Amino acid sequence: MKKAALLIGLFCLVASSSLFAQDEETDDSQMSYVTVVTYHTKMPDGGSWERFKEMIKELRENVVFKNDLIVSSRILRHVWGSNSSDFIVINEYAEWAHIQEAADVSQELTNEHWPRENQRERWFDEFNSYFDPVHSDEIYFENRALRK
Repeated sequence: MKKAALLIGLFCLVASSSLFAQDEETDDSQMSYVTVVTYHTKMPDGGSWERFKEMIKELRENVVFKNDLIVSSRILRHVWGSNSSDFIVINEYAEWAHIQEAADVSQELTNEHWPRENQRERWFDEFNSYFDPVHSDEIYFENRALRK
């Protein structure tokens, strides 16, 4: 048993150093940063999936797609498995600093599209009612030279 654990540990050490060695040879121009937020959808009282889709489209067209600091953005919906409520938002950025800068730009774009604060609050209250409050946030980096 100790031998198996030692071999597994050695494999993990060798595999991880190989992965990081590839990153050391990569200049910053080949790196990107990715945020992944996993939400869980729910149907609020009086809500509909059609309204939810309309709101997603409105937000993306008026905020996400206009934010030039977001290199790419994807929404993944659950298709198969144990939890059909998964709603995953993936955004890619060219630089680490762009994550916060993009959030600031998104807030400006949000304020432009919904200029009155009470209108904005009502819209986001309705939008957020389609999600459980518990979610997860992760930030990853990617070596684009290794992308297929």
